[in-house]
Amino acid sequence: MKLVYRRRWFLFTFLLLLFFNPWADHSQAQVELGEGLKEGPEFEVDFASFKSMRRDSSQLFFFYKFGYWELQFLKRGKDFLASYEISLVLYDRKGRQINGWIWRDSLKVKAYEETRSKDRFFIDQKSLFVNPGSYQAKVRLVDLNTNQFSRRKRWIEVPSFQGKDWTKSDLILAKEVSLSEVNCAFRRGRYCIAPNVGRTFDDQGPDLFLYFEMYGLFPGKIVEEVYQLKNRKGTILASDSLHTEIRENQTSRSYRFSIENLEPGRYEVEVELKVPPNKRKRIKREFQMQWRDAAPSAEDYYTAVDQLRYIATPQEMKRLKESPPERRKELLKEFWKRRDPTPGTPRNELEEEYYRRVEYCNRQFGGLEGGWKSDRGKVYIIYGRPDEVERHPFETETLPYQIWYYLDKRLTFIFVDRHGFGDYELVTPLYPRHR
Repeated sequence: MKLVYRRRWFLFTFLLLLFFNPWADHSQAQVELGEGLKEGPEFEVDFASFKSMRRDSSQLFFFYKFGYWELQFLKRGKDFLASYEISLVLYDRKGRQINGWIWRDSLKVKAYEETRSKDRFFIDQKSLFVNPGSYQAKVRLVDLNTNQFSRRKRWIEVPSFQGKDWTKSDLILAKEVSLSEVNCAFRRGRYCIAPNVGRTFDDQGPDLFLYFEMYGLFPGKIVEEVYQLKNRKGTILASDSLHTEIRENQTSRSYRFSIENLEPGRYEVEVELKVPPNKRKRIKREFQMQWRDAAPSAEDYYTAVDQLRYIATPQEMKRLKESPPERRKELLKEFWKRRDPTPGTPRNELEEEYYRRVEYCNRQFGGLEGGWKSDRGKVYIIYGRPDEVERHPFETETLPYQIWYYLDKRLTFIFVDRHGFGDYELVTPLYPRHR
């Protein structure tokens, strides 16, 4: 009876508050660490197309990456074992399934510490033969020990390489391209490539490598290769031009950009290929530059600072926003160092959890301004995952609404979709200590 009464009281409160929003901005919030619940293993995917020996299809490489800590390892004798399943399904523009693949594999380590290390990643790739076309790729990763799973969607273009004109492959962004013969994750010809699956580079690695191939050019042809690095406004930050004589029918190319001075944000690399008489082709790829002490989704330094609004004081926000470029990275590092719950260890658990919540909100509550700015995002970042969620999307006498319950904290929040577009607004105020 108490549960029924409580929910009737909240519904009454909801009806009273339905037509106004008493949201009050707070200057600083106490973010609570580690609710201990997972939504599914985080992972990254990428695709690249190359010419194949089959005339009716192209060779599509599917890359995926996840941290060891994303899976549940179980003790097996002297070792620890994790098992996973990853599936890829391709759909055409009309939503019809074209093909699908499922792979199962396992990871084995000797020590438990390896299963939780934030420095251990698993990267793999699969080679598929796909007819040229435009596809929606749906990928699912399942932890077979817990049955938790996550999904990713991506639109991909698989070009044809069988025309009369010369062609080029997709562009791979990599952490390294070398002539190494050992520990090679992905090999093309004489090159060993370490693909950056998420296309997110950080301030711990000073270089960005490019790799692509050209087909159908005969020996003796001269190709002008123009490489450009641009910011999201299109401003050219670095440029280089090379002239190369073709010596093989299939030509591999590698190039390196220095990125150690880039601030957080989105950037683009472009390769323009010119072959007389004036035939030009371009390959472009975007990537994200990330600082270790900023969220991966930060589009620039000021967004990175703004994403701290739920935990930073007004004085800290002002200092970070007004800092000169040469001091910004250091100040962000100091900001999180002051909040490290375990300063004697290499990890900052609060920082990791905070940014995990920011990224989760961007995926689940995303909109024009980013899910971390939404009302549900604000509550999730401060309090973490709710213990229980009531969803009412199709009510006859009220607007769509959700009720979030935090049972241990004895907190309840009501969100209303006033306009029917999935943008739920908070209609119950934040609790006093978080205003």
